[in-house]
Amino acid sequence: MVKNVKSSNVFEERTAIVKSLTNQIKKDPRNAALHFERGKAYNSVLKPELAIRDLTKAIKLDPNKADYYAFRAHVYGRFISTYLAGLDYAQAIALDPNNSEWYVERGNWYFDDGRPDLALPDYIRAVELDPKNPDRYEIRAMAYRGAGLQLESKRDEAKAAQLRRAKARATHKAA
Repeated sequence: MVKNVKSSNVFEERTAIVKSLTNQIKKDPRNAALHFERGKAYNSVLKPELAIRDLTKAIKLDPNKADYYAFRAHVYGRFISTYLAGLDYAQAIALDPNNSEWYVERGNWYFDDGRPDLALPDYIRAVELDPKNPDRYEIRAMAYRGAGLQLESKRDEAKAAQLRRAKARATHKAA
């Protein structure tokens, strides 16, 4: 029962955030960042249509923000349309082609959509862009495993473990 109370409190807090952002937007309706934040808040209270509306408004006001497209893609893919999600991920990548996160997110979307063959090139690109991030290798290992490429998968798992050990040693030395 305590979980329901906590969940209710979180929902109430997020609803209050939506209301606060709505008041701020009334004062500054052309502020793309406010629309983006309210879109994220609507998504957190499971109102995807309202989230899409605000995210689209943010994009109209500031069409050069890759994160706006990437978050709208997330909402589209989760609730509305995988096709539209794909278009928005492509736009986020076009605007910010050196951000490994967009490739991971699009790769995850492909993978979850049952298209691991399309996910793998995105994961490969994410590793190329962020070769010191062990998470990039782990996710690519998963895709390799799903494609039946066991040797490549094991190689990436080993690389991820090596990077994590190196990071732990560096953290330990600094302490």
